Formats: sequence, structure tokens, C-alpha cells
Amino acid sequence: VTGIVGAAGSGRSSLVRTLVTGLGDLATPVHAYVVGGGGALTPLALLPWVGAVVADDDRVRLRRLLDLLCSQIRRRTEELTHRGLTALTEWQLATPDEAPPTLLLVVDGWDAIAEPTGGLGADLDAMVLADDLRTVIETGGAAGLRTVLAGGRSLLLGRGARLCTETVVLGRLDPTDAILAGLPGRDTSLPPPPPGRGVRRSDGATLQVAHLGVEPSGAAQSVVVAACARAALDAAPGSRQARPFPVGQLPERVQISDLPPGSPFVVGLDRDGMPCGFDPAVDGRRLLVAGPRRSGRTSVLLTIAQRCAAVGRPVVLVSGQRQVPAAAVAGLEAVWVIGPQDHEALVGRRRAHPDLVVLVDDADQLVGSPVEPALVELLGLLDRDDGVLVATVEPHGLARLVRGVAVEVASRRTGILLAPTGRADGDWLGVRVPGVLGPIRPGRGHLVARGVVHDVQVAVPTGSEVRGDPAGTAGRADQSPLGADRSPLQAAQSPLRAAR
Repeated sequence: VTGIVGAAGSGRSSLVRTLVTGLGDLATPVHAYVVGGGGALTPLALLPWVGAVVADDDRVRLRRLLDLLCSQIRRRTEELTHRGLTALTEWQLATPDEAPPTLLLVVDGWDAIAEPTGGLGADLDAMVLADDLRTVIETGGAAGLRTVLAGGRSLLLGRGARLCTETVVLGRLDPTDAILAGLPGRDTSLPPPPPGRGVRRSDGATLQVAHLGVEPSGAAQSVVVAACARAALDAAPGSRQARPFPVGQLPERVQISDLPPGSPFVVGLDRDGMPCGFDPAVDGRRLLVAGPRRSGRTSVLLTIAQRCAAVGRPVVLVSGQRQVPAAAVAGLEAVWVIGPQDHEALVGRRRAHPDLVVLVDDADQLVGSPVEPALVELLGLLDRDDGVLVATVEPHGLARLVRGVAVEVASRRTGILLAPTGRADGDWLGVRVPGVLGPIRPGRGHLVARGVVHDVQVAVPTGSEVRGDPAGTAGRADQSPLGADRSPLQAAQSPLRAAR
């Protein structure tokens, strides 16, 4: 384990770029994984020997990387034991053609990632990830894991310093850091050293880090990284041999047209780009969609409604207080939008179509409404009649309830958890997942079925960008929006009464 200590502008990122890019020139293969860097290291993902560049705030992807590294370390350790060896280097010397490649883990920003602040209000998710990261580093050496940690003062003392077998200090040291590093302080009367100039802690030797290309700027070095990646791929076109295992990343946006035809309950794509959803016959016929405001709860319902319409499955959408975009359901056959007062319409439509798909928006706000008893009764008939009920809730609103359709659906522990703000948000589904950092990305979350968690990006329904149309203005979705002489309730009921 090598520690790189330096402040901003000291050449820390340049060192990482030079190190990782140069791995392609080694005689023995090395697979690299980079964490952090604040976006400066993102171009490294183009290199064929780099499995992933994980942003320091992407906790889900960091967890996936740590789990994959743990799995690799475990399998390699078992194979070493079977062969009577103690380290990967012995395996590579004995049978180099059979030995797996060395693994390199680079963490840029160690202080923020692996040294979270404890005490009152501590971020437990960050602390668990930090502990698991240290465990991977401490246990992976014999299995061929090499680690470079780049950060600040925390790598000169405490747990970070104990991990490092060698440390390079870049830039000018202040007196305190010099004492911690056991190195002489720099004369502050002298001009600051150039980026990349540093001191090796073990022997005090001065060194200069090389940067990629002619220009030292980050943008110029990124261009060199991209050129090296193209050259490496051109040298072995189409080859997938000895590639590092990927650490999948959810797509930024999924259109409903990106989903395969078939089951209407396939609602998005997972980190490997595979369709993700639930099977009512296997996972249950009650689905909870939980998330804060603007996390994409209603979009999940509209995606299901549009996919049901595509296969001719009848749908009733029970709209709560929030507005449903009329354009998202306009023109759809056998899709009706009703309000919380319209229990007769729900009962009549259910009698006409026993296998009805019922989508309930803001189910936590329906307690005491006329439609809620009909929804609760319908829940008991789903298994008999092959129906499905999907209910959206706001986690804090659900926590205040002790009865009702939302509580009944949540008790089955199947659903989609969108943009969790903390580990407790998944309690209703029986899972613990890390909370999101930064702004909420609509439709991004976790699908939970039979205790298994799948990361998912839910597809954006067609027409969902439309805002300002009253919920239920579509009435029956295959009709035009309401004229001035018809209320939303009348529009929702009129097709039903005509049928009855």
C-alpha cells in the first residue's frame, strides 16, 4: 500500500494518471479500479485495463466494487490454498499463464471517503463503507491487490497511515505535517516546489512525478489518456481477453422505448443494462413504490400503465392530491383515471375486469377516503383473480400509518425504493440500502423482491414531461381531454356508467 499525501495543485492527480496509464506497458497484466478524483480521473475509464472509475459520492457503485473485490479475493485465496501457495506472486512465477492478473485499487480523496466524521449525527452509511474499504485493503495483499491511497493529513497518522507501507509527500509541508511525516520542514522563504515534486518518507529522497504529454494541465493529460486508450484498443481490436471485471453503472436516463416488449411490469434497466422488474406470479401481486417528492413515484405508475396498454391489460389509475400529466395517458386503450371519491367507478371496473391492474398514487393520503375500503377489499382478491395493485407512498407518510391500503401493500415487502434519504427508508421492504448523496435523480432506486435488491433506473413514460394538467383530466385515456362542460370526476365515471 502506497500513500500519496498532497494538497490541491501538488500533482496528486497527475501522479495517478501517469501511474494508471502506464500499466499498459507492463509485462504482466494489471487490472485497475479508481475511486474518487472529483471527475479529474474520469477519462481513465477509457483504458482497457481499467475496470471502473467510481465517483466518491456514488455509494451504491462503491459498494458494488467492494463486493466484487471481496469475491475476487476470496476466490483467489481459496485457489492459492488449493495449490499450496501463499501469495499471488508465487502463482505468477510458477504458472504465469494460469495466474490471474494483479489488481490495483486507487483511492483519490482518502480523507473524505475512508475517514468519515463520527460522533453525534455521524453518517453510518459512510462509516460502514469506510470500514469495508479498509478490510479489503488489509486482506487483499496476498491475493494480488495493490493499493494507492491519495489524500491529506490523515495518511500521515491514524488508521490511514498504518495501512501504508510507503508514503510520498508532494508539495510544501507545513511544520505540523513535517513532524507527522518525520521529515524536515520546507523553508517558507523559498518559492513553492513545482507540481509533482515530493519526498519519499522512507528515506527522505526527493523525487519528481512525470506528467502525461507535453502540457501539465489536466485537460491536456486527459487527451493523452484518450489517445493511449485508442492505441491500446487498436492494437487488439475486439479482444475481450484478460479484461477487468466491470462495475456496472446505471444509465442516466431510460426511455420506455428502451424496454423490451412483453411483461408490463418490467419497468427499467439495471446496472448491466438488463431489463429489471417484477413478476406478479412469483414476486407477489402487491408492489410498493416509496420515495420522496420528485423521486419519480408517479412516473413508475405511468410507465406500468403505458406498458399495460401496449398489451391490452385494463388499468385504473387512482389519482391522489398530486396532478397526473394528461398527456402520459391520453390515447391509451382501457386506462381510466379516477379520484379518491370515485369508489363506485373502481368497483364497477373491477367487476368488469377481475384481472384489473390498479395503480394508486399517494396511497398514504387516502386514509378515510371513500375509495380506500374498496382498495382494501380488492387486495384480498388479487391472488384469486390474477389482479395487481401498485401503490406509491412517501416514506415519512407511511411511517405515520397503522392501517390502510399502503400498510397492507408494504407488508408484502416487494417494491421499488426511490432515492432513499437514509438506511431506514428501506425498513418497510425489509432491506437496508445507502442513502443518496447530492440531488435526487428521478427514477433511480432499488427494486426489492423476495429479499433481493436490484439497482434500477426506471424508464421515463411518454408524455410525463407535461406539467399543469389536472389529475384525471384524461378521464378514460382513449378519449380527448375534458371540455369546459365536464368535470374530471364525470369524465372518469362516464365510460363506466355507459358500460353498466
